[in-house]
Amino acid sequence: MKRPGRKRESKSIPEHINVDKLPDHVWFNQSGAGKWMLNYYDEFHHRKNKRICGPDATLSEIWQAYEAQQIKKIATFTTLSLEFQQTHIWNKLSPLTQKDYINCHRTIISRDTSTGKLGDLSLKQWTVGLIRKYRDKRAEESESLANKELSYIKRVFAWAYEYEKVPINPGTGVKKLTIAPRQHYADDRDYHYLLNIAKMSAYWYVPYAMELAYLCRMRMCEVLDLTHL
Repeated sequence: MKRPGRKRESKSIPEHINVDKLPDHVWFNQSGAGKWMLNYYDEFHHRKNKRICGPDATLSEIWQAYEAQQIKKIATFTTLSLEFQQTHIWNKLSPLTQKDYINCHRTIISRDTSTGKLGDLSLKQWTVGLIRKYRDKRAEESESLANKELSYIKRVFAWAYEYEKVPINPGTGVKKLTIAPRQHYADDRDYHYLLNIAKMSAYWYVPYAMELAYLCRMRMCEVLDLTHL
């Protein structure tokens, strides 16, 4: 049976391949050393191309690669988050921020839902309501961690939306929780206990730095920036 559509040109295709026996939507890209590509639509109906074989692949190998791609891979928050962690943007983050984000990633994807793990849900199922529900439920355990994990979710989806990996950003409009500031300040017993530990430091200036930080309510970087008293 003749296939519909424009007939593929054989001039750019390696001579050892019979163009009439190629799978549908498979074409040869001549750039570089050459490669076999698959034209397909993702779950958001975006048209994309993907390399499936090198230029020396046989017709049988091309068919095997093509058939392997027919097993639809559903995009999830887990796959999106891991992809974000391979980007140049991620590499520019500080090691401490990366560590915090990895902890957020692990907590989010391992969260149980009625249909399985949260990280395994299709991106189509990620809505404003789902993210808001996660934030509120997580806040029952820790409001500060709920806000931190929400920030990570919003950052991943903001990156994905910018690079057209998702049609909408479901994190838009979900606000952080308002957390009342702590009213407790260290009492004398706690303070002197830590001061004694500071005095045992190998560095003579540590207890003085601690007293300055405590009495003036200064951050460590502000104490270290002092040049004279």
